[in-house]
Amino acid sequence: MENHEPRLYSYKMTHVTGKAPCVYEKELILPACKPKLRIHIRPGDWMAVWTSKSLKSCPTEVGEEQLVYLALVDRKISVEEFHREYDTRKTSVSIQGEEACCDGGCPPEEECDDDAPVLMCKEFYYFSDKQSLKVPEELRPRVPAGQDFKGWETAGGQAVLFIEFVRQHKAECIQFNHQ
Repeated sequence: MENHEPRLYSYKMTHVTGKAPCVYEKELILPACKPKLRIHIRPGDWMAVWTSKSLKSCPTEVGEEQLVYLALVDRKISVEEFHREYDTRKTSVSIQGEEACCDGGCPPEEECDDDAPVLMCKEFYYFSDKQSLKVPEELRPRVPAGQDFKGWETAGGQAVLFIEFVRQHKAECIQFNHQ
């Protein structure tokens, strides 16, 4: 991974499809959703996914969003490489409950209508849409008011404070891997 000041990209989850993210062994993988973010983000950057007003399982008003998951991007691979390596594997955990359909590769290749890379994350903290983490206002990074193609960036000290807060709450996660 490149060595650079921590950068964190925040975006809102609007619905749970069960297609992404997926967890294989101790790695969170984002093979779908947010193609512009998946192109723009680089290894060493973080992504924070938040609840939204339109998320049926946990509707939250602007400014009151809660954290669904935080993940550190370790590497990026092509969709083709993802399917070659993961199509025959089963996910180690269904992190989106009953709607999860990640087993046998997620999502199917025909559902990938973009050329954006698949994000591979070895360090992650997954709270879920139903058990999302409330973050104190003074520690919150920049969170978009609505949907944003590549997420809102928070860098430097504010990003570090937020990441450390989440790490301190890993016991509340339903799945995590701390490096």
